[in-house]
Amino acid sequence: MPPIELTETTRRIADKPFTFLTPKDPDTIIEEAIMEELDRDEFIPYWVDHWPSADVALRELPALLKKPTHLCELGAGLGILATYLAYLGHRVVATDYAPESCRVTQQNMEKNRVSGHVVACDWRHSCFAHTFDAIIGVDILYEARWISPVLQFIQRHLSPQGRAYIFDPGRPQLKAVEQTLQGLDLRYTRSSYAKTTSPGEVFLLTIQQGKTP
Repeated sequence: MPPIELTETTRRIADKPFTFLTPKDPDTIIEEAIMEELDRDEFIPYWVDHWPSADVALRELPALLKKPTHLCELGAGLGILATYLAYLGHRVVATDYAPESCRVTQQNMEKNRVSGHVVACDWRHSCFAHTFDAIIGVDILYEARWISPVLQFIQRHLSPQGRAYIFDPGRPQLKAVEQTLQGLDLRYTRSSYAKTTSPGEVFLLTIQQGKTP
């Protein structure tokens, strides 16, 4: 993939202005990756765009994470959510499969003067030797092949009393996620929220360790 041209944008989150580096033309980047028969490991750079589910996560997570939390984000994207959660006082580890995403995430955290760890991580392999009190994934289940790796990561790395939050706009894979969860030692609840900037809903799976008593 050729170098991605970035532009500086200002985004207000809960009435606070943040400055982020974002790709100038994310749609074209994704389309070209598809036309080039994807690229390494059939990887499509979804990370270059800020998806509607992320706006719902920005709005709802502060109430779900009521105290400073050691958390891991699966799919850092542009680092917007990771930056905001670090600003709120959480201990953030942001991960993404794409090294380019990790570089932009690190730049955006530094630009907004917040601290956190950014890790290039393939969720199909164990990236960490410890657990997290929260694991967050926003619009990361575009492809069915990622369902098992994401849920296995949660099973390995979610603390006994922790919660994982998976935000999804209702893609076809969401039903398969729920079916797969039923075969694992995990329990979950499903809720829905109105989108922030467009019609429709975003669904939230809240996942915990252990089967429902």
